[in-house]
Amino acid sequence: VMDNGCMCCSVRGDLLAAFAAIAKKVDDTAAPIDAVIVETTGIADPVPIVRTMKGTPAIRDRFALTGVVTLVDAKNILKRLREMDEEEDAEDGAANAEDDEAFSQIMYANKVVITKLDLVAVDEVLEVWQRVKAINPNAQVLSCVAGVL
Repeated sequence: VMDNGCMCCSVRGDLLAAFAAIAKKVDDTAAPIDAVIVETTGIADPVPIVRTMKGTPAIRDRFALTGVVTLVDAKNILKRLREMDEEEDAEDGAANAEDDEAFSQIMYANKVVITKLDLVAVDEVLEVWQRVKAINPNAQVLSCVAGVL
């Protein structure tokens, strides 16, 4: 439904148009839908998408946001989180972690799927899990090994 397949840069207009098109198709065909999945790029801020979905009556009245799922790449996330820690240290703790997309994706997720666990050592798996739970203690954390949940 999206013109370019990506919502991260032009969220509001494209998201509104996509949901309007879905609603029209449902109305025109009287065929119910089970779900609409909004997939963003790997580095996308979830806040504008969630805000648009919850704050726009045309979407909110016809569709329900039931959750945000974030995939965390166990092989690469620790490097990103450590870089974020170093940026905070360099700015005497003044950096805002919420400005980092990876952090925001974890923080706003209802479910976090940690992927590529088969590609990292056990101690790294534990650290990834601990960091995810420190960022979002309420999220359900699932493991994914070789693409299998």
